[in-house]
Amino acid sequence: MNKIGGFLFSARLMAVILAVFATSIAIATFIENDFGSLAARAIVYNAHWFEFLLLLGVVNLSGRVILKKLYTRNKISIFLFHISFIIILAGAAITRYSGSEGTMTIREGSATNLVLTDKTYVEIIADKAYQFKVSFNLFGRNRLQKEIMHHGKPVKIKTVGFVSNAYETIEPDKNGIPVAEFIYADSSYRRSLVIQAGDKKTIGSIGLNFSEVRDSLDVNMVISGDSLGFIASFPVTISAMGGESFKILEPGVIHTFHPRQIYSFGDQIIVLNQFYSYGKIVARQVPAEEGQTFDAVMVKLTSNGFTREVFLPGKSGYRGLSRSVNLDGKDIVFSYGSIYKELPFKLKLNDFIVERYPGSHSPSSFESRVELTDSARKISGSYRIYMNNILKYRGYRFYQSSYDADERGTILSVNHDQAGTMVSYAGYALLGLCMFLSLFNRKSRFRSLSVESNRIKQLKNAVSVIILGFLFGSTGIFAQSDDPDIVSPDPIHAASFGRLLVQDNSGRIEPVNTL
Repeated sequence: MNKIGGFLFSARLMAVILAVFATSIAIATFIENDFGSLAARAIVYNAHWFEFLLLLGVVNLSGRVILKKLYTRNKISIFLFHISFIIILAGAAITRYSGSEGTMTIREGSATNLVLTDKTYVEIIADKAYQFKVSFNLFGRNRLQKEIMHHGKPVKIKTVGFVSNAYETIEPDKNGIPVAEFIYADSSYRRSLVIQAGDKKTIGSIGLNFSEVRDSLDVNMVISGDSLGFIASFPVTISAMGGESFKILEPGVIHTFHPRQIYSFGDQIIVLNQFYSYGKIVARQVPAEEGQTFDAVMVKLTSNGFTREVFLPGKSGYRGLSRSVNLDGKDIVFSYGSIYKELPFKLKLNDFIVERYPGSHSPSSFESRVELTDSARKISGSYRIYMNNILKYRGYRFYQSSYDADERGTILSVNHDQAGTMVSYAGYALLGLCMFLSLFNRKSRFRSLSVESNRIKQLKNAVSVIILGFLFGSTGIFAQSDDPDIVSPDPIHAASFGRLLVQDNSGRIEPVNTL
């Protein structure tokens, strides 16, 4: 036990801890630069091994305090130095486990109390709502395995994959189910939609129903041999890609979806890109140079022999897009991404102001003029939020972060960490007090170094005087022996020379006599 204690409380172990800590921080910087902040948090900052490293540092500092009896009066400054670091690390731990961050978006004239968290969740709505906090990234284990209840039956949920910056597509699978991919255009972009047997999805105002229960209001999709067919309750127009000819398909009849043909369902144009009688949905990564999009989590649902994989797009800072699976006639809704948390008060954006540099469209500053209303405490007030001017209320801190493209809405960063901040600030204040007391404590390391420095300086001056005395004395002896006709200098002239001011090697101005 003595050997273990001696090792845990040794200065050598602290040196190793500091070296590993510095190396980890440096590596995390490169990871964040190449793969983003989420990867850096998962691999380093929020990793259990990093937490253990900091805990080991606290144990070492605490042990040094007891082992060296730093709590005595003569060592009070060293004691405070160690304790301050322990308090700072304790504040960091409180922040890690109880603090929260997010963003609040407010349009002019609107009020809200909703904050979009920076943490990500998998949300499931079945018999009741479930929220599971997750931290998925390229280098993590990305595990989520839960069991929920749906109509009194257990449903197992398990993640089977994670892809960053992903898009949804399909591929053949001999153990799969019918699955199709459509191409369509909305008001601004060309988009794709993947649908598999059992799904109901919409494209604009058109509903696509791939389930066994037909709906007269939707376009019902059916399997016709190895092909995909559909039944619509209204006429549908089909034409070739070139658009040279077209044909009107009568309603209420099964028609085959032909690939690369343009189908007009009312005002919505749809093209079947690919179809597999036995296939599955997969996530593929978009190259970074082609732009940024949502990440994707693949979730596997299992219940009484029924199995389905669900593609969940989303990422931190964005509300996830919902996906539904029909089970026993009832939908289970999934989503992945950030969620909204309610604050105990509201902020209303009265005005958002952007100031620009003269002769330029570049913003020089921007601010939000908000009205805070706390109904529970019957408090209200107007505030300005801009750079270096933070709104603080009930432990929440609101920072001006960004604004909407039309400059009629603001985006505020929200931080809630009152306990961790106060503990950390107390540690920093104690560290400053420790440094101040070190200036006056005779037993402190600072004072001992100061005394040692003065002693060395005095020793150097004494040695310099001896050397100069020896040189000048030797020169006088040799001069007298070599040339007996040399006349001694006038005493008054010698005294004036001794008072002549010169600069020594350290930059100090002093008389020749002192030099």
